Amino acid sequence: MRTAELARNEVPFLVLSAPADPVYPPDHATHLSQVVGAARLEEIPGMGHALPPAVWLPLARAIEDHTARAAS
Repeated sequence: MRTAELARNEVPFLVLSAPADPVYPPDHATHLSQVVGAARLEEIPGMGHALPPAVWLPLARAIEDHTARAAS
């Protein structure tokens, strides 16, 4: 794994946690957010491996918030 390289990251990095994802459970997102420098973890309730319409708005808001923070 490239943990050392990821830890040196200085670019704002959004890690999305999908609590209903059986492929990559939330522990994966938590670990990634702890390893990657400049990472922020955001959980999208109800999101799984697929993107049902119910998660579109919260997902879009998380991405929009992330890009707004990164731009300032």
